[in-house]
Amino acid sequence: MFPGLPAFAVFLLSAGGQLPGSVLETEHYVIELSETCPEFSVGDCTASYLGKNKTTGASIRLEGKSVMALCKDNATPCHFTCYQFPSGAYTYFVYPDGDLRVTKGGHVVAQEHGSWRGSGA
Repeated sequence: MFPGLPAFAVFLLSAGGQLPGSVLETEHYVIELSETCPEFSVGDCTASYLGKNKTTGASIRLEGKSVMALCKDNATPCHFTCYQFPSGAYTYFVYPDGDLRVTKGGHVVAQEHGSWRGSGA
């Protein structure tokens, strides 16, 4: 649909909103995201997650991917949905609206909403 654009840019174009920054800040966490996408590709992005607990100072680094919703043909990536980061029995999801969700066995075990800011803010 938008060849060569990173997933966040696809979200921006498809949602008509503002492009989120690379840092998500929730009540308890600061999460730095970065992604790498092959040129002229949509939906094949890898992503990095560096999360820091604001209370304890503990941090976690994860590698994951962008998740794209498919078009009606069930083959073509249409729009960016979220980032997904597996970590053992847990999976971390980061959504463009600022939601952070952690699941275990398909059940939500933690969820927070935050705000995006640029990496230099």
